[in-house]
Amino acid sequence: MRNAIVGGLVAIWFIATSAAIILFGNKGLQEFDPNLKLASSLMDLSFETRLVNCLPLSSGAQIFHIIDPKCPCSFINNLHRSSLNQWATQQKLKQTQISLDDFPQLSSFVPST
Repeated sequence: MRNAIVGGLVAIWFIATSAAIILFGNKGLQEFDPNLKLASSLMDLSFETRLVNCLPLSSGAQIFHIIDPKCPCSFINNLHRSSLNQWATQQKLKQTQISLDDFPQLSSFVPST
């Protein structure tokens, strides 16, 4: 009888914990481009030219990290950005971090960060 009670409590705990993880874990998730803003922009032949004109360019190859400071993912992906920066440094590539607050014209190209 005691094993059945312990087993039942473990099952209830497991179900409650799983439900909480699913409920709260997915709360901040959203589609990257739900209105296909980027996908439809890519069909425009002048897309690349307009995008390049919005970026602060210098000579040589560059990696741009476009972030939205208001988005919690900007903090979460710091590890990815730092590993990418290490690789870029080894490859002698320049890295530039761009905030959508500083370059609002990029919002028409970047639906999400």
